[in-house]
Amino acid sequence: LALALALGGAPLGAAMVVPPGTPEMPDMCCPVTCDVGAATCACEEDVMPGGCRCCLETFDDAGSVVPPGAVKETFYYDLGELLNGEVRYTFPEDTLLDWPEGPGLIYKALGDLVDENYEPLALSELYNHHGVMLQDPAYWWASDGSINSPQAVAQAGAAFADGASVIGGSCSALSFNVAVGAESRNTAGMQQPPTNMGWVFPPNATYGGNFHVIDLRSVDDVGECIMCSCPYMTENNSGRGEGNPGYVNSNFPGGGAQCCPNESRCGVTEELEPKQYYYRYTLIYYPDGAFPEDWENVVYTVQSLQVNREGGPIQQGYYPCYVEYDTPACDVPDPALDAVVPQPTVCSVSGPPTSSYANLYTFEEDTLVYSMWAHLHLGGLHMSAYKGTEAGDPDALVCRMQALYGNGGDTPGDAEGFLVDITACYFDPPLEFAKGDNVTVVSEYAASAAGDELTDVMLFPAPYLGAMAYWEMFSTPAPGKNF
Repeated sequence: LALALALGGAPLGAAMVVPPGTPEMPDMCCPVTCDVGAATCACEEDVMPGGCRCCLETFDDAGSVVPPGAVKETFYYDLGELLNGEVRYTFPEDTLLDWPEGPGLIYKALGDLVDENYEPLALSELYNHHGVMLQDPAYWWASDGSINSPQAVAQAGAAFADGASVIGGSCSALSFNVAVGAESRNTAGMQQPPTNMGWVFPPNATYGGNFHVIDLRSVDDVGECIMCSCPYMTENNSGRGEGNPGYVNSNFPGGGAQCCPNESRCGVTEELEPKQYYYRYTLIYYPDGAFPEDWENVVYTVQSLQVNREGGPIQQGYYPCYVEYDTPACDVPDPALDAVVPQPTVCSVSGPPTSSYANLYTFEEDTLVYSMWAHLHLGGLHMSAYKGTEAGDPDALVCRMQALYGNGGDTPGDAEGFLVDITACYFDPPLEFAKGDNVTVVSEYAASAAGDELTDVMLFPAPYLGAMAYWEMFSTPAPGKNF
Protein backbone atom coordinates (compact mmCIF):
# COMPACT_ATOMS: atom_id res chain seq x y z
CA LEU A 1 0.00 0.00 0.00
CA ALA A 2 1.32 3.42 -0.81
CA LEU A 3 0.74 6.80 0.63
CA ALA A 4 -1.68 7.60 -2.14
CA LEU A 5 -3.78 10.73 -1.90
CA ALA A 6 -7.44 9.84 -2.09
CA LEU A 7 -9.21 12.64 -3.83
CA GLY A 8 -12.29 13.06 -1.69
CA GLY A 9 -15.29 15.30 -1.34
CA ALA A 10 -17.79 13.12 -3.19
CA PRO A 11 -21.23 12.63 -1.66
CA LEU A 12 -21.37 9.35 0.21
CA GLY A 13 -23.39 6.94 -1.87
CA ALA A 14 -22.19 7.95 -5.35
CA ALA A 15 -23.24 5.48 -8.07
CA MET A 16 -20.26 4.05 -9.97
CA VAL A 17 -20.43 1.57 -12.83
CA VAL A 18 -18.28 -1.33 -13.97
CA PRO A 19 -17.69 -2.01 -17.68
CA PRO A 20 -19.73 -5.08 -18.74
CA GLY A 21 -18.06 -8.45 -18.87
CA THR A 22 -15.66 -7.65 -16.05
CA PRO A 23 -14.20 -10.87 -14.64
CA GLU A 24 -15.00 -11.64 -11.04
CA MET A 25 -12.33 -11.50 -8.37
CA PRO A 26 -13.31 -13.00 -5.02
CA ASP A 27 -12.71 -11.15 -1.78
CA MET A 28 -12.25 -7.74 -3.36
CA CYS A 29 -12.65 -4.57 -1.38
CA CYS A 30 -15.71 -2.49 -2.13
CA PRO A 31 -15.09 0.90 -3.71
CA VAL A 32 -14.88 3.70 -1.20
CA THR A 33 -16.27 7.23 -1.20
CA CYS A 34 -14.46 9.74 1.00
CA ASP A 35 -15.26 13.16 2.42
CA VAL A 36 -12.01 15.06 2.89
CA GLY A 37 -13.51 17.79 5.04
CA ALA A 38 -14.98 15.34 7.53
CA ALA A 39 -12.15 12.81 7.05
CA THR A 40 -14.67 10.00 6.78
CA CYS A 41 -15.06 7.24 4.25
CA ALA A 42 -17.78 4.70 3.51
CA CYS A 43 -17.93 1.55 1.40
CA GLU A 44 -20.01 1.35 -1.76
CA GLU A 45 -21.67 -2.07 -1.45
CA ASP A 46 -22.81 -4.32 -4.29
CA VAL A 47 -21.23 -2.46 -7.19
CA MET A 48 -18.69 -5.14 -8.04
CA PRO A 49 -19.45 -8.29 -10.02
CA GLY A 50 -19.65 -11.17 -7.60
CA GLY A 51 -19.93 -8.81 -4.66
CA CYS A 52 -17.20 -7.30 -2.54
CA ARG A 53 -16.24 -6.95 1.08
CA CYS A 54 -15.89 -3.77 3.09
CA CYS A 55 -12.32 -3.08 4.14
CA LEU A 56 -13.13 -0.51 6.82
CA GLU A 57 -13.68 -2.94 9.67
CA THR A 58 -10.83 -1.56 11.74
CA PHE A 59 -12.30 1.95 11.93
CA ASP A 60 -14.26 3.01 14.99
CA ASP A 61 -18.05 2.85 15.17
CA ALA A 62 -18.46 6.28 13.58
CA GLY A 63 -16.46 5.25 10.51
CA SER A 64 -13.82 7.85 11.29
CA VAL A 65 -10.50 7.48 9.48
CA VAL A 66 -8.62 9.06 12.41
CA PRO A 67 -7.41 6.25 14.67
CA PRO A 68 -6.76 6.82 18.39
CA GLY A 69 -3.58 8.82 18.98
CA ALA A 70 -3.47 10.24 15.45
CA VAL A 71 -4.18 13.84 14.45
CA LYS A 72 -5.64 15.36 11.30
CA GLU A 73 -4.36 18.45 9.53
CA THR A 74 -5.71 19.98 6.31
CA PHE A 75 -3.68 22.23 4.00
CA TYR A 76 -4.39 24.21 0.83
CA TYR A 77 -2.06 24.91 -2.07
CA ASP A 78 -3.05 27.89 -4.21
CA LEU A 79 -3.22 26.83 -7.88
CA GLY A 80 -4.11 30.38 -8.89
CA GLU A 81 -6.77 31.56 -11.30
CA LEU A 82 -7.23 29.50 -14.46
CA LEU A 83 -8.81 30.43 -17.75
CA ASN A 84 -11.25 27.86 -19.08
CA GLY A 85 -9.22 25.32 -21.04
CA GLU A 86 -5.98 26.30 -19.26
CA VAL A 87 -3.42 23.80 -18.00
CA ARG A 88 -1.68 24.22 -14.67
CA TYR A 89 1.57 22.22 -14.43
CA THR A 90 3.81 22.86 -11.41
CA PHE A 91 7.33 21.70 -10.58
CA PRO A 92 8.29 20.47 -7.09
CA GLU A 93 11.18 22.91 -6.68
CA ASP A 94 8.78 25.82 -7.25
CA THR A 95 5.79 24.31 -5.42
CA LEU A 96 6.77 24.11 -1.76
CA LEU A 97 4.05 22.59 0.40
CA ASP A 98 2.99 23.10 3.99
CA TRP A 99 3.75 19.98 6.01
CA PRO A 100 3.53 18.91 9.66
CA GLU A 101 6.63 19.18 11.79
CA GLY A 102 8.30 15.78 11.92
CA PRO A 103 8.96 13.14 12.72
CA GLY A 104 5.55 11.62 12.09
CA LEU A 105 3.96 8.40 10.90
CA ILE A 106 1.37 9.03 8.19
CA TYR A 107 -1.50 6.60 8.37
CA LYS A 108 -3.64 8.15 5.67
CA ALA A 109 -3.77 10.98 3.16
CA LEU A 110 -6.76 12.48 1.39
CA GLY A 111 -6.85 15.14 -1.25
CA ASP A 112 -9.17 16.98 -3.58
CA LEU A 113 -9.41 19.96 -5.92
CA VAL A 114 -11.63 22.76 -4.63
CA ASP A 115 -12.87 26.17 -5.78
CA GLU A 116 -12.64 29.60 -4.11
CA ASN A 117 -15.30 28.51 -1.59
CA TYR A 118 -13.38 25.30 -0.85
CA GLU A 119 -16.11 23.24 -2.46
CA PRO A 120 -15.00 20.03 -4.25
CA LEU A 121 -15.19 19.92 -8.02
CA ALA A 122 -16.20 17.31 -10.56
CA LEU A 123 -13.56 16.03 -12.95
CA SER A 124 -15.74 17.40 -15.74
CA GLU A 125 -14.90 20.91 -14.49
CA LEU A 126 -11.34 20.61 -13.22
CA TYR A 127 -9.52 17.50 -14.39
CA ASN A 128 -6.80 16.03 -12.20
CA HIS A 129 -4.27 14.52 -14.60
CA HIS A 130 -1.88 13.73 -11.77
CA GLY A 131 -0.43 15.11 -8.58
CA VAL A 132 2.65 13.92 -6.71
CA MET A 133 4.50 15.13 -3.63
CA LEU A 134 8.19 14.46 -3.26
CA GLN A 135 10.33 14.56 -0.16
CA ASP A 136 13.72 16.26 0.02
CA PRO A 137 16.09 14.89 1.24
CA ALA A 138 15.23 11.62 -0.47
CA TYR A 139 16.87 8.71 1.33
CA TRP A 140 16.29 6.42 -1.66
CA TRP A 141 18.29 8.42 -4.20
CA ALA A 142 21.96 7.87 -4.84
CA SER A 143 24.24 10.86 -5.32
CA ASP A 144 23.93 10.48 -9.11
CA GLY A 145 20.14 10.71 -8.90
CA SER A 146 19.55 7.02 -9.59
CA ILE A 147 17.13 4.95 -7.56
CA ASN A 148 17.94 1.36 -8.41
CA SER A 149 21.72 1.38 -8.62
CA PRO A 150 23.74 -0.58 -6.03
CA GLN A 151 24.63 2.69 -4.30
CA ALA A 152 21.00 3.77 -4.07
CA VAL A 153 19.82 0.36 -2.81
CA ALA A 154 22.52 0.26 -0.11
CA GLN A 155 21.77 3.83 0.94
CA ALA A 156 18.02 3.20 1.11
CA GLY A 157 18.55 -0.06 3.01
CA ALA A 158 20.59 1.74 5.67
CA ALA A 159 17.94 4.46 5.98
CA PHE A 160 15.19 1.86 6.33
CA ALA A 161 17.13 0.05 9.05
CA ASP A 162 17.33 3.38 10.90
CA GLY A 163 13.54 3.75 10.77
CA ALA A 164 13.01 5.90 7.68
CA SER A 165 10.38 5.00 5.08
CA VAL A 166 11.82 4.57 1.61
CA ILE A 167 10.79 4.00 -1.99
CA GLY A 168 11.40 0.70 -3.74
CA GLY A 169 11.25 1.04 -7.51
CA SER A 170 13.16 1.40 -10.72
CA CYS A 171 12.74 5.03 -11.73
CA SER A 172 13.49 8.21 -9.80
CA ALA A 173 10.69 10.01 -11.65
CA LEU A 174 8.37 7.61 -9.80
CA SER A 175 10.06 8.09 -6.43
CA PHE A 176 7.26 10.16 -4.96
CA ASN A 177 5.74 9.07 -1.67
CA VAL A 178 2.42 10.86 -2.10
CA ALA A 179 0.60 10.37 -5.38
CA VAL A 180 -2.84 10.94 -6.83
CA GLY A 181 -4.67 10.65 -10.12
CA ALA A 182 -8.18 11.36 -11.31
CA GLU A 183 -9.46 7.97 -10.19
CA SER A 184 -8.07 8.40 -6.68
CA ARG A 185 -10.83 10.80 -5.66
CA ASN A 186 -12.72 7.88 -4.10
CA THR A 187 -9.78 5.64 -3.28
CA ALA A 188 -8.68 5.78 0.35
CA GLY A 189 -5.10 4.83 -0.21
CA MET A 190 -4.04 4.23 3.39
CA GLN A 191 -7.31 2.80 4.55
CA GLN A 192 -6.56 -0.76 5.48
CA PRO A 193 -5.82 -2.99 8.44
CA PRO A 194 -3.57 -2.87 10.32
CA THR A 195 -3.60 0.71 11.61
CA ASN A 196 -0.07 0.46 13.01
CA MET A 197 1.64 0.76 9.64
CA GLY A 198 2.48 3.92 7.79
CA TRP A 199 4.96 6.22 6.14
CA VAL A 200 7.56 7.89 8.37
CA PHE A 201 8.42 11.47 7.47
CA PRO A 202 11.51 12.94 9.10
CA PRO A 203 11.94 16.24 10.93
CA ASN A 204 12.66 19.32 8.81
CA ALA A 205 11.70 17.58 5.57
CA THR A 206 10.72 19.71 2.60
CA TYR A 207 7.94 18.59 0.28
CA GLY A 208 7.33 19.86 -3.23
CA GLY A 209 4.34 19.23 -5.48
CA ASN A 210 4.08 18.32 -9.14
CA PHE A 211 0.44 19.11 -9.93
CA HIS A 212 -1.11 18.77 -13.37
CA VAL A 213 -4.73 19.93 -13.66
CA ILE A 214 -6.83 21.16 -16.59
CA ASP A 215 -9.82 23.52 -16.48
CA LEU A 216 -12.40 21.77 -18.69
CA ARG A 217 -15.07 24.47 -18.72
CA SER A 218 -16.33 24.93 -22.31
CA VAL A 219 -13.49 22.85 -23.79
CA ASP A 220 -14.27 21.92 -27.40
CA ASP A 221 -12.86 18.36 -27.28
CA VAL A 222 -12.53 17.01 -23.75
CA GLY A 223 -11.01 13.71 -24.89
CA GLU A 224 -8.16 15.27 -26.88
CA CYS A 225 -7.62 17.78 -24.07
CA ILE A 226 -7.29 15.38 -21.12
CA MET A 227 -5.12 12.99 -23.16
CA CYS A 228 -2.81 15.94 -23.90
CA SER A 229 -2.92 14.91 -27.56
CA CYS A 230 0.17 16.44 -29.13
CA PRO A 231 -1.44 17.29 -32.50
CA TYR A 232 -4.40 18.89 -30.70
CA MET A 233 -2.29 20.87 -28.24
CA THR A 234 0.08 21.95 -31.02
CA GLU A 235 -2.87 23.24 -33.05
CA ASN A 236 -4.07 25.29 -30.07
CA ASN A 237 -0.72 26.56 -28.75
CA SER A 238 1.92 26.72 -31.46
CA GLY A 239 0.92 30.31 -32.26
CA ARG A 240 2.21 31.48 -28.87
CA GLY A 241 5.74 31.51 -30.21
CA GLU A 242 8.74 29.49 -29.09
CA GLY A 243 10.01 30.41 -25.63
CA ASN A 244 6.69 31.83 -24.46
CA PRO A 245 4.61 30.23 -21.66
CA GLY A 246 2.33 27.45 -22.87
CA TYR A 247 4.05 27.05 -26.25
CA VAL A 248 3.56 23.60 -27.82
CA ASN A 249 4.94 22.56 -31.20
CA SER A 250 5.32 18.78 -31.38
CA ASN A 251 5.25 16.32 -34.25
CA PHE A 252 4.73 13.42 -31.82
CA PRO A 253 1.57 11.60 -32.95
CA GLY A 254 0.58 10.43 -29.47
CA GLY A 255 -0.06 12.31 -26.25
CA GLY A 256 1.31 12.99 -22.81
CA ALA A 257 2.33 15.60 -20.29
CA GLN A 258 5.13 16.83 -22.58
CA CYS A 259 2.39 18.42 -24.72
CA CYS A 260 0.56 19.98 -21.74
CA PRO A 261 3.01 22.53 -20.30
CA ASN A 262 1.97 25.11 -17.74
CA GLU A 263 -0.28 27.85 -19.18
CA SER A 264 -0.97 25.93 -22.38
CA ARG A 265 -4.62 25.85 -23.28
CA CYS A 266 -7.14 23.48 -24.83
CA GLY A 267 -9.56 24.81 -27.42
CA VAL A 268 -12.77 26.34 -26.04
CA THR A 269 -16.19 27.11 -27.49
CA GLU A 270 -16.52 30.35 -25.51
CA GLU A 271 -14.46 32.56 -23.22
CA LEU A 272 -15.37 32.46 -19.53
CA GLU A 273 -14.15 34.37 -16.51
CA PRO A 274 -11.01 32.98 -14.83
CA LYS A 275 -11.69 30.83 -11.78
CA GLN A 276 -9.69 30.35 -8.57
CA TYR A 277 -8.70 26.80 -7.58
CA TYR A 278 -6.86 25.15 -4.68
CA TYR A 279 -5.35 21.75 -4.07
CA ARG A 280 -6.59 20.58 -0.66
CA TYR A 281 -4.79 17.77 1.12
CA THR A 282 -5.48 16.23 4.51
CA LEU A 283 -2.84 14.23 6.38
CA ILE A 284 -3.81 11.86 9.18
CA TYR A 285 -0.71 10.93 11.12
CA TYR A 286 0.74 9.90 14.46
CA PRO A 287 2.95 12.72 15.79
CA ASP A 288 6.29 12.17 17.46
CA GLY A 289 5.82 10.36 20.75
CA ALA A 290 2.39 9.00 19.79
CA PHE A 291 3.37 6.22 17.38
CA PRO A 292 1.48 2.96 18.05
CA GLU A 293 3.46 0.73 20.36
CA ASP A 294 3.90 -1.97 17.71
CA TRP A 295 4.22 0.32 14.68
CA GLU A 296 5.92 -0.91 11.52
CA ASN A 297 7.81 1.00 8.88
CA VAL A 298 6.94 0.36 5.23
CA VAL A 299 8.47 0.25 1.79
CA TYR A 300 6.35 1.90 -0.90
CA THR A 301 6.93 0.49 -4.37
CA VAL A 302 5.56 2.08 -7.53
CA GLN A 303 6.34 0.63 -10.94
CA SER A 304 5.32 1.89 -14.35
CA LEU A 305 4.69 -1.22 -16.43
CA GLN A 306 6.71 0.42 -19.21
CA VAL A 307 9.88 0.76 -17.11
CA ASN A 308 12.67 -1.68 -17.88
CA ARG A 309 14.60 -2.43 -14.70
CA GLU A 310 17.68 -3.40 -16.73
CA GLY A 311 18.09 0.03 -18.30
CA GLY A 312 20.86 1.17 -15.99
CA PRO A 313 21.22 4.20 -13.72
CA ILE A 314 21.88 7.60 -15.23
CA GLN A 315 21.95 11.10 -13.86
CA GLN A 316 18.52 12.11 -12.51
CA GLY A 317 16.87 8.81 -13.19
CA TYR A 318 16.79 5.19 -14.06
CA TYR A 319 16.62 4.80 -17.83
CA PRO A 320 14.33 4.20 -19.59
CA CYS A 321 11.68 5.83 -17.42
CA TYR A 322 8.47 5.58 -19.43
CA VAL A 323 5.79 7.05 -17.22
CA GLU A 324 3.19 7.41 -19.99
CA TYR A 325 2.35 5.45 -23.10
CA ASP A 326 -0.24 5.28 -25.88
CA THR A 327 -2.80 2.50 -26.19
CA PRO A 328 -4.26 1.55 -29.58
CA ALA A 329 -7.68 1.03 -31.11
CA CYS A 330 -7.50 -2.63 -32.09
CA ASP A 331 -10.62 -2.69 -34.30
CA VAL A 332 -9.61 0.33 -36.42
CA PRO A 333 -5.79 0.52 -36.34
CA ASP A 334 -4.23 3.94 -36.86
CA PRO A 335 -0.88 3.64 -38.70
CA ALA A 336 0.12 7.05 -37.34
CA LEU A 337 0.32 5.53 -33.85
CA ASP A 338 2.35 2.46 -34.86
CA ALA A 339 5.59 4.18 -33.89
CA VAL A 340 4.41 5.18 -30.39
CA VAL A 341 2.37 2.18 -29.21
CA PRO A 342 4.80 0.01 -27.18
CA GLN A 343 5.82 -3.18 -28.99
CA PRO A 344 4.79 -5.53 -26.12
CA THR A 345 1.17 -4.31 -26.44
CA VAL A 346 -1.18 -7.19 -27.28
CA CYS A 347 -4.50 -6.64 -29.05
CA SER A 348 -7.40 -9.02 -28.44
CA VAL A 349 -10.44 -8.93 -30.73
CA SER A 350 -12.07 -12.25 -29.84
CA GLY A 351 -14.69 -10.28 -27.92
CA PRO A 352 -14.98 -6.55 -27.30
CA PRO A 353 -11.52 -5.28 -28.40
CA THR A 354 -8.96 -4.77 -25.64
CA SER A 355 -5.25 -4.06 -25.48
CA SER A 356 -2.96 -5.33 -22.75
CA TYR A 357 0.58 -4.70 -21.55
CA ALA A 358 2.45 -7.01 -19.17
CA ASN A 359 5.69 -6.94 -17.24
CA LEU A 360 7.47 -9.43 -15.01
CA TYR A 361 8.99 -8.49 -11.64
CA THR A 362 11.21 -10.52 -9.32
CA PHE A 363 11.36 -10.09 -5.55
CA GLU A 364 14.93 -9.50 -4.45
CA GLU A 365 14.29 -10.33 -0.78
CA ASP A 366 11.76 -12.24 1.32
CA THR A 367 8.83 -9.82 1.48
CA LEU A 368 5.42 -9.42 3.13
CA VAL A 369 2.90 -7.56 0.95
CA TYR A 370 -0.02 -5.86 2.70
CA SER A 371 -1.78 -4.25 -0.23
CA MET A 372 -1.71 -3.54 -3.95
CA TRP A 373 -3.43 -0.94 -6.06
CA ALA A 374 -3.21 0.62 -9.48
CA HIS A 375 -3.16 3.88 -11.36
CA LEU A 376 -4.82 3.91 -14.79
CA HIS A 377 -6.23 6.57 -17.08
CA LEU A 378 -9.62 6.83 -18.74
CA GLY A 379 -10.02 3.81 -20.99
CA GLY A 380 -8.47 1.50 -18.39
CA LEU A 381 -10.35 -1.68 -17.48
CA HIS A 382 -8.26 -3.33 -14.80
CA MET A 383 -4.78 -4.33 -13.67
CA SER A 384 -4.09 -7.89 -12.56
CA ALA A 385 -1.20 -9.39 -10.61
CA TYR A 386 -0.30 -13.08 -10.95
CA LYS A 387 2.17 -14.96 -8.78
CA GLY A 388 4.64 -16.54 -11.16
CA THR A 389 5.25 -16.04 -14.85
CA GLU A 390 1.90 -17.11 -16.34
CA ALA A 391 -0.42 -14.18 -16.97
CA GLY A 392 -4.05 -15.19 -17.19
CA ASP A 393 -3.75 -18.25 -14.92
CA PRO A 394 -6.79 -17.95 -12.61
CA ASP A 395 -5.11 -20.07 -9.95
CA ALA A 396 -2.16 -17.67 -9.83
CA LEU A 397 -4.24 -14.48 -9.64
CA VAL A 398 -3.54 -12.65 -6.37
CA CYS A 399 -5.12 -9.26 -7.12
CA ARG A 400 -7.35 -7.63 -9.72
CA MET A 401 -7.66 -3.86 -9.47
CA GLN A 402 -10.87 -2.87 -11.21
CA ALA A 403 -11.62 0.49 -12.84
CA LEU A 404 -15.01 2.08 -12.14
CA TYR A 405 -16.62 4.85 -14.18
CA GLY A 406 -18.79 7.75 -13.13
CA ASN A 407 -22.53 7.71 -13.69
CA GLY A 408 -23.61 10.90 -11.94
CA GLY A 409 -23.54 13.76 -14.42
CA ASP A 410 -21.31 16.51 -13.04
CA THR A 411 -21.32 15.20 -9.47
CA PRO A 412 -17.92 15.46 -7.72
CA GLY A 413 -16.59 11.94 -7.37
CA ASP A 414 -19.02 10.48 -9.91
CA ALA A 415 -18.51 12.55 -13.09
CA GLU A 416 -20.21 10.89 -16.05
CA GLY A 417 -17.87 8.78 -18.19
CA PHE A 418 -14.71 9.59 -16.21
CA LEU A 419 -12.59 6.99 -14.45
CA VAL A 420 -13.50 7.77 -10.85
CA ASP A 421 -12.25 4.82 -8.81
CA ILE A 422 -10.00 1.77 -8.92
CA THR A 423 -10.46 -0.98 -6.37
CA ALA A 424 -7.48 -2.12 -4.31
CA CYS A 425 -6.45 -5.40 -2.73
CA TYR A 426 -5.63 -5.74 0.97
CA PHE A 427 -4.04 -8.84 2.46
CA ASP A 428 -4.53 -9.83 6.10
CA PRO A 429 -2.46 -11.87 6.77
CA PRO A 430 0.01 -10.43 4.26
CA LEU A 431 1.02 -12.22 1.08
CA GLU A 432 4.40 -13.89 1.42
CA PHE A 433 6.91 -13.73 -1.42
CA ALA A 434 10.29 -15.45 -1.18
CA LYS A 435 13.49 -14.09 -2.67
CA GLY A 436 13.42 -14.98 -6.37
CA ASP A 437 9.62 -15.25 -6.62
CA ASN A 438 8.08 -13.67 -9.69
CA VAL A 439 4.91 -11.64 -10.12
CA THR A 440 3.44 -10.84 -13.55
CA VAL A 441 1.41 -7.63 -13.76
CA VAL A 442 -0.99 -6.99 -16.66
CA SER A 443 -2.74 -3.74 -17.53
CA GLU A 444 -5.78 -3.87 -19.81
CA TYR A 445 -7.44 -1.01 -21.71
CA ALA A 446 -10.56 -0.87 -23.87
CA ALA A 447 -9.57 -0.79 -27.54
CA SER A 448 -12.58 -0.04 -29.73
CA ALA A 449 -12.62 3.09 -31.88
CA ALA A 450 -16.11 2.27 -33.16
CA GLY A 451 -17.53 2.07 -29.64
CA ASP A 452 -18.86 -1.02 -27.87
CA GLU A 453 -20.23 -2.24 -24.55
CA LEU A 454 -16.93 -1.50 -22.80
CA THR A 455 -16.51 2.05 -24.05
CA ASP A 456 -20.21 2.90 -23.65
CA VAL A 457 -19.59 3.76 -19.98
CA MET A 458 -16.52 5.85 -20.88
CA LEU A 459 -16.37 9.46 -22.00
CA PHE A 460 -14.85 8.55 -25.38
CA PRO A 461 -13.60 5.45 -27.26
CA ALA A 462 -10.06 4.28 -28.11
CA PRO A 463 -7.29 5.08 -28.74
CA TYR A 464 -6.19 6.40 -25.34
CA LEU A 465 -3.11 8.60 -25.53
CA GLY A 466 -0.73 9.61 -22.75
CA ALA A 467 -2.10 6.78 -20.60
CA MET A 468 -0.47 5.33 -17.51
CA ALA A 469 -0.29 1.88 -15.94
CA TYR A 470 1.28 1.96 -12.47
CA TRP A 471 1.39 -0.96 -10.07
CA GLU A 472 1.85 0.02 -6.44
CA MET A 473 2.19 -1.88 -3.20
CA PHE A 474 2.95 -1.45 0.48
CA SER A 475 5.29 -4.06 1.92
CA THR A 476 7.84 -4.84 4.60
CA PRO A 477 10.83 -7.15 4.47
CA ALA A 478 10.11 -10.50 6.08
CA PRO A 479 11.16 -10.75 9.76
CA GLY A 480 14.94 -10.63 10.09
CA LYS A 481 15.42 -9.29 6.56
CA ASN A 482 16.26 -5.90 5.09
CA PHE A 483 15.16 -4.96 1.60
